[in-house]
Amino acid sequence: MVIGRQFGSGGHDIGKALAEKLGYHFYDNEIIQMAAGSTGYDPEFIRNKEENMSNSFLYDLMNQMYIYSDTKESPRDEIFESEGKVIRDLAAKGRCVIIGRCADYVLRNRPNTLKVFLHAPEEVRKKRIMKLENLTEEEALRKIHKMDRRRSDNYAYYTHRIWGHAQNYDLTLDSSIGEAYAITVITEMMNIKHMNS
Repeated sequence: MVIGRQFGSGGHDIGKALAEKLGYHFYDNEIIQMAAGSTGYDPEFIRNKEENMSNSFLYDLMNQMYIYSDTKESPRDEIFESEGKVIRDLAAKGRCVIIGRCADYVLRNRPNTLKVFLHAPEEVRKKRIMKLENLTEEEALRKIHKMDRRRSDNYAYYTHRIWGHAQNYDLTLDSSIGEAYAITVITEMMNIKHMNS
C-alpha cells in the first residue's frame, strides 16, 4: 500500500496506524536511511533535497544542466532513482505501507498495490499544523502552501502527472472524517482490490 498526502492531512499517522492494524511494515523516513546507504549521501542531505522543488525549480534545473554533465547524474535525480529502487525492493519483500516519494508512480505496474491519496480541507490542516508545530495561523498556512507546492512540483517533474489527481490512485479520501473512519475505508478498499485481483 502506498499513501500520498497533502501536508497536514495526517497521512503519516494514518499510514502508521494502518500498518500496525494490518501487521504490515511501515516506511517513511526509513527510506531516507536506506537511500543514504546506496548513494553515499548523508541522510540530512537527502532529507533537504527530497520534495525540495519550488517555484524556482526551472532555475534549479538549468543550474543542474550546467553543473552535471551527461556522465554524472544530479544529486536530486540520483536520490529519486535510489529511493525508487528502495521502494521496489521493499514492496517485493512483503506487505508494507509506504508514505510519499512518488511511490504510486514507482509501483504503478505492480497490480496488488493499493494507491491512496489523502487530502483534507485547508482549515482542518491548518489547525493540525498549528497544534503539532506550535505555529501561528499565518505560519501554518504559509507552510501548508509551501509544502504542497513542493510536493506537487516534485511529483510533476518525476512522473509527468498531476499530484493528487484521482486517476493516479485507487482511492482518494478526505481524512477529516477522522483517523478511525479513514482506516476502515482504506482497509475495506484494500480487501475489495485483493478480491478482484
